[in-house]
Amino acid sequence: MLTGTAIAEMATQHENAPSAERREAARDAADARIRASDAREHARERDRENRDAAQQRAETQRDQAQQRIDEAREHAERQQEDTRERADAARQASADRQSTQRQAARDAHAQARERTGPVRDYPQSE
Repeated sequence: MLTGTAIAEMATQHENAPSAERREAARDAADARIRASDAREHARERDRENRDAAQQRAETQRDQAQQRIDEAREHAERQQEDTRERADAARQASADRQSTQRQAARDAHAQARERTGPVRDYPQSE
């Protein structure tokens, strides 16, 4: 920041300077203002690019996380379905074994009946 005294000195020098020097100084000042404006615009553009890149990274990370969640959910559903199928198969195998055992018992009973004949009721002695 320039102080009031410095500005007054510059104004005095400017008034005393030949007109060609004043024009050159004015051109230099205008160039400096343009460069400063360009630098501000460049900084704003860089900030936008950085925000856009950060947003893109965040979206990519969110998408990847959602994909991992979806894959984990699908895996859990497949495991659950596999468990259900194994449980159903085990129940069916158990039911088949029981049915086979019952049939074997019936067959054995029928064979025994054929060998021994019908069961007779004998009066029980008192």
